[in-house]
Amino acid sequence: MAKAGSTKIPVNNIAFVIDRSGSMSSIRKDVVRVFNEQLKTIKNDAKKGDQETFISLYTFNSQVDKPLYFRRQAQVVKPLTGLKTTGGTALLDAVGTTMNDLGKIKGAKEDHVSFLVLVLTDGEEFASKKYKKKLPSMIKAAQKTNRWSIAFLTPKSGVKRLTGFGIPKGNIQDWAASKAGAKDAGKKLTEGLTGFFNARRSGKKATTGFFAADMSNVTVTQVSGKLKNASKDFAVWDVTKDGSIIRAFVDDKLKGKGTYKAGSGYYELTKSELVQAKKEIAIRDNKTGAIYAGPGARTMLGFPEGASFKVKPGAMGNFSVFIMSTSVNRVLSKGTTLLYRS
Repeated sequence: MAKAGSTKIPVNNIAFVIDRSGSMSSIRKDVVRVFNEQLKTIKNDAKKGDQETFISLYTFNSQVDKPLYFRRQAQVVKPLTGLKTTGGTALLDAVGTTMNDLGKIKGAKEDHVSFLVLVLTDGEEFASKKYKKKLPSMIKAAQKTNRWSIAFLTPKSGVKRLTGFGIPKGNIQDWAASKAGAKDAGKKLTEGLTGFFNARRSGKKATTGFFAADMSNVTVTQVSGKLKNASKDFAVWDVTKDGSIIRAFVDDKLKGKGTYKAGSGYYELTKSELVQAKKEIAIRDNKTGAIYAGPGARTMLGFPEGASFKVKPGAMGNFSVFIMSTSVNRVLSKGTTLLYRS
């Protein structure tokens, strides 16, 4: 495989930054399992050969450890066998060290080279020294390049501080430091990684919605160039009452000219949803009202094709996202819109 910088295919530098402080002791085996699951996800995607992916793994407690791997080709990275937990939480130093190291690699400033830093911690910062003041400005400068994505799995208490650092809300996911919480965190990471790789295939270099639907950097030209304008195929109806059932709502709108058909209605994405593998996606340009649908809509949003995934709305830009409903009893929310394929 060609070395980074010698080819113009997308190059991904993915770094995991994992908390191994004493409070992680009860779930250290679960965290090892989560990392190994993500490693498998990355390796499976790397087999496709259309992107070059390197993996780094940093761990930290009161200090930042020497990386277990630094920019190793994804396919040669071996699973993690254990995690020793002790000490405090030098979270800011860990993230700063990782970003500083990656920023020095050959080709770091080239347009086809992207960085994804994934941080998993169960606590807030209280032991950093080197990057405590510098990290917020480092993060903001990196994100301005549109080639750096920094995402955190953090307890709820840490969310406010991270958003203050400039981390997009769609790149922050709160989690519970428990066996069940680690399992759920693993699923969210897998979905996020799948979305990241799909986004890279569609031409995106960074994401502000690793844990959420993200259209903040998608342009009308990109949407109209890759998807079919299906505006003539859909009726657009505003939902004016809470508790409206989709079948009754549609039948009322059709006024005797037909009855509701499951799979023809597309509800607006406004909260976390589980999207099944066969459900289609539609995208509406809120400025013109144009509706785009068809193959490629999932990929444009970073959603996996042919697989179920859980998603929450993130930065939507000038667009709204709609998901096919196969239910006859879905409850529609007041203030949203329903698209119905006639």
